[in-house]
Amino acid sequence: MRALELAHALQHEHLLPAGARVAVIGGGAGGITLAAALALQDGTMVRLYEQSDVLLPLQRDSRRRRLDPHIYEWPSVNRHPIGTPVRCTTML
Repeated sequence: MRALELAHALQHEHLLPAGARVAVIGGGAGGITLAAALALQDGTMVRLYEQSDVLLPLQRDSRRRRLDPHIYEWPSVNRHPIGTPVRCTTML
């Protein structure tokens, strides 16, 4: 996931000093992942901001839907990374 890669790159490139304070905007899957990954690095202090009253707002009313790599396109036709068309089979 891009959020984990970003957190790793920030640490690997020494762009976050020990005890850095970071704001993460968005309490979706990516924002939560980035916030958690950064919080594990050298005492980084993380604040997570979400405009909704709950985290993971896209899943708020869902009882069955899982986190999907194409969540923002769901339930449209998706493309697999190698270019093979993939159809979402989840019932609405």
